Formats: sequence, structure tokens, C-alpha cells
Amino acid sequence: MASFGRGILQDWFLNEELTFLNHGAFGAVPKRVFWAQEKWRRELEAQPVMFLNQVLDPELKKLAERLSNFVGASPGQLVFTCNTTEAISGVAHSIIRSPDDEVLLTDQTHEGVANIFLHLCGRVGARVNRVALPWPVRSGTEILDAFEPYLTGSTRLVVLGHVSSKQSVVMPLKDLVRACQRVCSSVIVDGAHAPGMLDLEISDIGADWYVGNCHKWLLAPKGAAFLVAAADKSRATHPATISTSYGRGFWSEFSWTGTRDPSAWLSIGDALDFWSQVGEKAGRDYMCSLADWAGEQLASDWHTERGAVSDMTGAMVAVRLPENSVLEAAGPETLHDWLLRVHKIEVPIFIHGGSLWLRISTHLYNDESDVFRLSQALLQYDGR
Repeated sequence: MASFGRGILQDWFLNEELTFLNHGAFGAVPKRVFWAQEKWRRELEAQPVMFLNQVLDPELKKLAERLSNFVGASPGQLVFTCNTTEAISGVAHSIIRSPDDEVLLTDQTHEGVANIFLHLCGRVGARVNRVALPWPVRSGTEILDAFEPYLTGSTRLVVLGHVSSKQSVVMPLKDLVRACQRVCSSVIVDGAHAPGMLDLEISDIGADWYVGNCHKWLLAPKGAAFLVAAADKSRATHPATISTSYGRGFWSEFSWTGTRDPSAWLSIGDALDFWSQVGEKAGRDYMCSLADWAGEQLASDWHTERGAVSDMTGAMVAVRLPENSVLEAAGPETLHDWLLRVHKIEVPIFIHGGSLWLRISTHLYNDESDVFRLSQALLQYDGR
């Protein structure tokens, strides 16, 4: 098992002068995974026709079995996509067809995901409803209670986030899925942040579809994600981009939507190797414990509050900024740019309920010194 913190930062290409507290945005790939992807690209370019026609599919099938084991999915139900947005778009195009359809989102649904359903429902005249979730949140019961009035027999699809992006809340997912499926036909889970951050058992969650990114916490290259479909849903689930594999089944249709560079997918195995070497459980525990501690520390330093309690926090946490007229006058973009320019700290800032909040997302290369640096830096802001 490896030691974690800034001492392991040398395993990444990240600028050592940078305090990077925004892993949740796009991820950051370790050097060994980066070089593994280059190796796959060289092998592809050495004989493109043979690689794409003969080598690729067997390699992907082996990798799909390995990734299925890692995320707790049933064999044969997982396919690869480039990102969770692409995966959700495929499901949405497959299921939203009638003006009688109703889709249920929340006010914490990622904007890119929400736009998919707003676009498709707008085209066919279907309805989109949104659950207003309590935030800051103190218990999973608050989330379940917020959903209850919205769950009706007319709802065709419920879109649930596993870990909300800005608000950084780990949802009471199993209970939510069960509550939705008692009255609604289908549930899709946007697990963009979950693989690598949480101990996943997708089969136990019981959703009809589950999508996850591999380029964030799992540390695969950008362009690597997956879609898991329940056995009774896979046949009717198609990618949004239809190509020569149409009609050949769930696996074939998603594996070939036209010519693309498959090296990010193939490098997922190297990312899994990385996690095996550093210790998967120890790594998850470190990231989540650090984020939880950071939430407590910053809320104490700034005399504010965090967005979610410890048992609803993963490796990301949102904290309200101090009530300060200088900070409020600056706004999110100015504060972000000032922290980056003056203190070389990368962290996102946003507005919720009229207050300024920031989201910290931690990985193996972060430690407490990063949090202390951020805490002191923000208190120094004087509007210049």
C-alpha cells in the first residue's frame, strides 16, 4: 500500500506549484496510465485495420468483464461510452418518444444531463419535472421526503444522481431507487463521480441503467466511461449515434458508433492496475476522510457551514464562504481567478441561495496542507 498526499504528486503531471482541489471537474491521469494509453495508440497505428477489426473487440470484452467486477455489475450488462453524457443521451433517445412521457429530474441534476431531457422532451411534447432538494442537507430522509410528492404513475423515467456535482451530496441511492420503482417505470442513475470514489455494487442498487465516468476518480484517460443496463432493458437501449452495428445487439451497437480512438477505453485496465498497487480501499478511505475533514475545518475557520453531513459526503465537499461584502462583491469568477493567479489554487466557486460556496474535491495527491493553504488564502482577499 502506497503513502498518500503531496509526496505522491510526482506520479502525476500536475504542476507542483499548483494546489489542485478540483479533481472532480475532469480528473487528472497518473503518468503510468498516460504512457499506457500512448502504448495502445502506437499499437493501433502500427496496423489500424487489423487492430480495429480483430484486436479491439476481444480486448474490450476482457476489459468489460474486469470493470464489471470492479463496479459490481453483472457480466454482459456493461458497455463502454466516452462519457456519462453520451451514455445518458443513448438511454434518453431510446425511451423518450411520446407526449405522454414524463421525466423527473432534480434541481441538482447536472446541467448537461438536464439539457438532454429538455431537448428531447421539447421535441416530442413530453413533460419535465424537477424535485427541489433540500440543501444544505442533514439526512437521507430529507431527500426521500422531497421526492415523495413527485412520484406518480405518470412518470416514465426518473433521473437520479449518485453524487451531485456542485452540491457534492452522496444520495441515499438504494432507498431512492426503491421508492421510485414502486410507482414509476424506469430509473437511470448518473454516477459520474462514483467509480473510484465509492465502493460500488451496481447490481445491488437495482436501477434500470447506471452510467459512470472512469476519467475522474478511477484515473483512466478522458474519454472513458460506461453504461450498465438491466437485462430486461439492454435490448431496447441504443446509442444516440447509430452506425453499422445497428441491430447487432447492445454490446456491438455501443462498441462501434463509427471510427474513434479506443485507447482511453483500453487504458481503463491500467488505471485498475494503479488502484490495485496503491490499495483500492485505503485510497478511497483516504480521499473521503480528507474531504470530510476539509469540510469541517473550513466551516470552522470561516464560521460557516458545509453542504452535507459526513455520512453523505464522499471525496467532495461544498462549504459556504464567509459572509463578507468584499467577497460577495467579487463574485465566483473573480474569486476563482484571484485564487488561481495569486495563490495558485484551483477550486470552483458558485452561488447557491444568494450565498457563495466552494467545492473541494480531493484525491490521493492532496493532503491537509492544501486545505490550510486555501483557508488562509481566502481570508486574505481584499478586492484587489
